[in-house]
Amino acid sequence: MLINFITTAKVKRAVESERRETLRRVVAFVLATIRTGKEYDVVEEVRKIEGVKEVFITYGVWDALIRVEVSSLSELDKVVTQIRGVEGVEYTTTLVGV
Repeated sequence: MLINFITTAKVKRAVESERRETLRRVVAFVLATIRTGKEYDVVEEVRKIEGVKEVFITYGVWDALIRVEVSSLSELDKVVTQIRGVEGVEYTTTLVGV
């Protein structure tokens, strides 16, 4: 009975720890302007970046919508810097979810 209680307690702590980590995740949306004709090339490269979860080509003022999910703002900074470094990306704006 004691072993069962200890195991259950460990599982509960692990679940709570995972839940707290999930709650701390940083979700952001990067809006990008891309050089004409480079949209699909940029999307292909951006999808390779760790932390990028989804990429959509859009019509309108922005050419792409990029959903990023990372564990900290410093990681977000690194991902956004990588996105800006992709050939064809001209300008970005980042929206951070709260």
